Amino acid sequence: MGAKGSGGHSRSGPLPDKYKRKKVLLKSSKVKMPSHLSEAEQDVWKQYAPLLESDGRLTEKSEEILSRYCVAVTRCRKISDELKSVPSFISSESSDRFGNVKEIIKAHPLDAMLRQWMATSRSLENDLLLNPASSLRTSSENEDVDDPFNQFEDE
Repeated sequence: MGAKGSGGHSRSGPLPDKYKRKKVLLKSSKVKMPSHLSEAEQDVWKQYAPLLESDGRLTEKSEEILSRYCVAVTRCRKISDELKSVPSFISSESSDRFGNVKEIIKAHPLDAMLRQWMATSRSLENDLLLNPASSLRTSSENEDVDDPFNQFEDE
């Protein structure tokens, strides 16, 4: 007997094709990868350049943005890996002029660096239309929406 789904219906056999994930095979990018990228940054480039190129969004301007995005993503990964081996917080002691000792607890400096690089990567991601929200926003701007008030625009 098949497994019961959330609707209480039993199913048996493989998933219908319409529910299966489709594999997308991208050709290698025709755009020349910048020579200054490290090996890890080149891996990010190889992941995103074909995607942008297949959508017709890899232009001279976006090549530079993609290059900076590769650097930002790689830095985020490196800092995140480093943070795994260090304590999250740094504590130190401070004393005032009366000799009262006070413990000061601060976030690790790498944590602030990670937040900064993540913000940079998100900003560049928006510029490249790589996140769903930015791509939806631009696709809705480009579509001719059937708006009943459009008839009044020419008047």
